Order: sequence, then structure tokens, then C-alpha cells
Amino acid sequence: MDEYDDEFRRAWAPDHQMTGERLRWYQGAWPYEGGGYWFDGLARLGFALHDDALIAQAKQRLYAVADRMNARGLLFLWWLDRDNPEHRQAVTAALEGWPLWACGLLGRALAGFYAGSHDPHILQALEMAYGPDPDGLRWITGNLSNPWPAFDTYCWSGNPGVAAALDALFRREDTALLPSLKRYRRAPDLRPGTTVDNAHVVEFLESTTPWAVGYLWTGDRRYLEAAVGWHDLLERIAMQPHGVPTSDEFYGPTGAFRGTETCDVAAYVWSQVCLLQVTGDGRMADRLERAFFNAGPATVSRDFKTHVYFQSPNRIVNLSPDFPHGPRAAGGAYQPKHSPLCCTAALNRILPWYVTHMWMATTTTAWQPPPTAPVGCRRWWPNACPSCSPARRIIPSTTRSRSPCNRNAKQPSP
Repeated sequence: MDEYDDEFRRAWAPDHQMTGERLRWYQGAWPYEGGGYWFDGLARLGFALHDDALIAQAKQRLYAVADRMNARGLLFLWWLDRDNPEHRQAVTAALEGWPLWACGLLGRALAGFYAGSHDPHILQALEMAYGPDPDGLRWITGNLSNPWPAFDTYCWSGNPGVAAALDALFRREDTALLPSLKRYRRAPDLRPGTTVDNAHVVEFLESTTPWAVGYLWTGDRRYLEAAVGWHDLLERIAMQPHGVPTSDEFYGPTGAFRGTETCDVAAYVWSQVCLLQVTGDGRMADRLERAFFNAGPATVSRDFKTHVYFQSPNRIVNLSPDFPHGPRAAGGAYQPKHSPLCCTAALNRILPWYVTHMWMATTTTAWQPPPTAPVGCRRWWPNACPSCSPARRIIPSTTRSRSPCNRNAKQPSP
């Protein structure tokens, strides 16, 4: 990726320390997003393949952050001071905390690396990000990318500071989230004819899926109903034949010439993995499989050297007319990279997230394949089981047991 664009060389590099207005993605901070996407796929693919070169590359890039973490930083923005009002104001002013959303992407990459390596230095970095500030998750206004890696961190460490941050987010109603995002805390009205405000699909997926963590953490089934309900709404009004919603760059309505952004293919695969883990519902496995085997291959050339920004059911010829939404990226144009570079980076997540979740475990049984796993995987995948996170378990929707990772969870309601 470093060879495709210099922005990837800057991704979470020690000398790439944006401050003030440069914390906005279009003024210098984009490599934080790109690095999070890329490293997430890189680490998981390395461990899935048992590829020492990929693992070493991921370790080198992630250690650039882990080596510099401290208790006063703003999540993984280690060069900023959370007690400095100017620093906090600058982060919030950058598109309502966009850099903190990018931190959540890096958090998932670190969690993926720790799941495969059990490297204590990586876990220490995660604890340093999510443990020192009990309001570290609750005060974020514009995104919810951090609860999943924070939850994984607690599962591995039992860190009371991380528990306090999760409590503040999920057991209190006074979060700082914008109304456009806080609405996802409760299930939508699914009655026919009901309308809701539209949203950028990456924002939608990143802001609805994490409420399932609230169910794992508190046992409050309303959180699970919210996450599942919003995804049901998206499927009803925006799902394309290839298995991923219309997203050019906002969702709905569907159409033969509507586009789906490659970032959203990756995000949708991730979201259905997460919901499948929590619910054990076969619908999520069906969605995951349709997206991976249909929209997934269409994002990239067979040699994996060029990709599209958007794909469309009836635009399959290279250099088709562009789309009237978003950055007007050419529909179906396979190029080494597209501007902005988000899809070039996110493409790396699709295969690893699917493959590394082809086998999961329930809270009560041994490792088993979910509906997406071909029978042939039984021959080789068990060898990779130690690489999986303790949070990566299917929790059947009918279970009444406590969350496997949380000592404070209440009994889920029926």
C-alpha cells in the first residue's frame, strides 16, 4: 500500500502528528482513516495465512503507535492531551470528532493483531486508550467506532477503567452524541410508510452496529433490538441484488444504476459478522454470505491490483458513466487507486473479516462453522482457533446466559 500512495506511508507514522485544523481529514488527517482500514485487514490476513512477513509488517506499523501511548492522550492520538481544552476543541471541531472515529478503526486493527498474537504490548496500548478516562467514550459526539475494540479490550484484560468507560456509554442516557446518531440507540419504527432521515452509509453502519455491544454489556435487549432493527430497515429500503445496500454515498432507493461504495462493502461485511456473533441469527449469516460472494468480488480485479470506487448492477463495463452522488467516482472504473483513498484502504478488510469468522464458538459449545463455512474448512481452520478473540463468539438469540466477557451484565430480558 505504501507504493500506491504516499498517504499510506503517513498512516499513523510517528512524525505524522496533526493538530488544530489539520485534524480534519481533508487537511492532513486522512491517513488515520486509511491506516485503520489497511492495518485491520493486514493484521487479520497475516494471522489467517500464518504469513510471517505480513505479521511483521503489521507489527511494525502498529508498534509505531503502541510505543508512544500514554495515559493523557486522546484515545490513540497520543501526541494530544485530553486535559488540554484546545486539543479537545480541535478534535471536536474536526467534523464532530472525526479523528476519534479514525481511532476506532485503529482500535479494531490492534484488537485483530492482539487476537492473533496475544502480544502484551498491543493490549497495553488498547488499555491505555480506553482505560484512563471514564468519559472517554461518552463524550464523543459524532461517531461510535470505539465501543467494539473497547469491549474486546475489557474481555482480554478486565481493566476496570475500560469497564467504567463502557458503563458511562451504555448505562447512562446523557451521552454527547449528536441527535442524528443518538436516535440509533432505540429501534426504528418499521411500520410501512414510516420515513427516517437519510445518512451516509459508512456512518450508518458504524453508528448502528455498535449498539449491540450495549446488549452484551448491560443485558438490555433494547440495544440488540435497535441494532437489528436499523439493519432490517436498511435491508428493506436499500438492498441491492449483490447483497450490499445502495450507498452512493447515501442509502436508498434501489435501482439498476445506483452505486454501492467499496467502503460500504467492507463495512457491511464487518457489520453482519458483528451481528451474527451477538445474535446467532442465520439471517445475518445469509446477508454476510451474499455480500461477500457477490459484491465482494466485484470490488476488485482478479489480480487484486485495481478496484472500483462504486459498483452498480447494470454498469459492469469499465469507464461507465459516473455517479451523480458523492465524489462522482467513475462507475465500474478499475484503477489502482481512487480519490479519496478510503476505498483503496477499506478493500483490504473484506476477505480477512469473512475468512477469520468462518468458524465461531457459542457460549456453551465447542468451535463450529456458522452457515457461511464450507465443509472443506473443517480440515484446516481449527488450527487458527487460538487466534480468535474471546469476544468472537456466537451468542444465540434465545440464550439467557450472561455475556461471556462481562462480569457486570444483567440477565437479558426474554
